[in-house]
Amino acid sequence: MKKFLALLLALAMMFALVACGEKAPADDGAAADDGAAAEVTFADLDEVTLVYSSTKNEKADGAQLAYLEAITTATEGKVKWDVYLSNSLITNTRDIPEGIATGIADVATLNINNYTGAFPLNYNVLSIPFTGVTDECRLDVMNYMYDKYPELEQEFTDNGLKLIGWSLTNSNNLGVKLGKEYTSIADLKNVDITGSCGDDAEILAAAGAVPVTVAFPEIYQSLEKNVIKGFVNHSAPAFSMSFHEHIDNWVVFGEGSGLAVNLVAVVMGLEKWNSLPAIVQEAILAAEPARAEAEAATQRNFDNMLKKTMADAGKYVVVLNDEQLAEWQPYVQPTVDRILADMEASHPGFGAMYEDLCNYVANYGA
Repeated sequence: MKKFLALLLALAMMFALVACGEKAPADDGAAADDGAAAEVTFADLDEVTLVYSSTKNEKADGAQLAYLEAITTATEGKVKWDVYLSNSLITNTRDIPEGIATGIADVATLNINNYTGAFPLNYNVLSIPFTGVTDECRLDVMNYMYDKYPELEQEFTDNGLKLIGWSLTNSNNLGVKLGKEYTSIADLKNVDITGSCGDDAEILAAAGAVPVTVAFPEIYQSLEKNVIKGFVNHSAPAFSMSFHEHIDNWVVFGEGSGLAVNLVAVVMGLEKWNSLPAIVQEAILAAEPARAEAEAATQRNFDNMLKKTMADAGKYVVVLNDEQLAEWQPYVQPTVDRILADMEASHPGFGAMYEDLCNYVANYGA
């Protein structure tokens, strides 16, 4: 009896194995891959709340706030935001890179001009005065440079940051109170002006103006009290912060261009970025082109509103022609030469990178 039962059990196991073999697909690994490659959807994810910190107020930061909403929508509500505007979370602008890298906030915009020591390549190659970069070509210029020179993005990685994209500001130009319409550099002699960076101040001093260091939040009051008579910045703060109320000239360094460019990067802490699921990362990057275009449109809006408001008030909007720009060149060139020499010494090959950028700009649209 025991032998009979053992025989039945052996036969049952054999038939089971044969049956399984008949149903099994060809051994090409497909069955294993089907389980491993099961697509993760937003429905599978837990909600995550990211913290956004901005130096701007709601009026000036509309494009970025719309971008955050777009990410929430794209992730089916799984990414939510805590928003802190007007330096209300990271109160000292100088602390923003470290604050993002260490997780005080997760996402912010960085004006690279404030952190030249941490981003020497980015700041110097893309913000050198008189490169001829226009508002129209700037995004294409930056995409070209980043595709060709990975060391530019590496500076963000080295600082614990993930570069998401660029918040494109208009070029920096000059707002000044002269009591008459600007005609030449001689009009600026002994006029107190605050620059947006050290290079501006060096150029202004060479041109005969008096550079005065004023913190950005104090510019309006300093203009109002005549502590300064002018500033170098772009049109968005000139209008949104009402600086235009205390100037009578908006001097533009070439049609669609400027004295120099401010680089404002949208960044996330690298550790936080690496912790996000791939589909969330993809959603953040997919929303970026629309944000960049919306920001550019916002900047154009501010530029147009500033010029109209100035004109309506009987003030002057002066776009320097080629002859007037050439008048500035001898005062700008020593600063450009100094930057090139310093950067070539610390970063060999920098000069070739700069020349590449200038060639791209010169031939843009050709």
